[in-house]
Amino acid sequence: MSKNFKVPDLDSLNSIVYEDGDLTTIQKSAIELMAQNPDAETREIAAIVECSPSYISRCRDVYHKLVVQRAEELNNEYTYTSTCLSEIN
Repeated sequence: MSKNFKVPDLDSLNSIVYEDGDLTTIQKSAIELMAQNPDAETREIAAIVECSPSYISRCRDVYHKLVVQRAEELNNEYTYTSTCLSEIN
């Protein structure tokens, strides 16, 4: 892993994105990591939250709107297309 990411402290987050109580800790962590680190690769996020890359890909697809909302709160630009394309190259 070339970048130094850490698991976000979900207890200290104050975001409307996480007000839905249906998200698991892994899902929240994945959303937060994607929002904080728009260039992070799926495998990097999977390693941090200790799950499979395919699970992160599914989270990326299912929770795309939440990732974008959270990235906007953080003033980060999250682009699903560029993130996926960077993993192909």
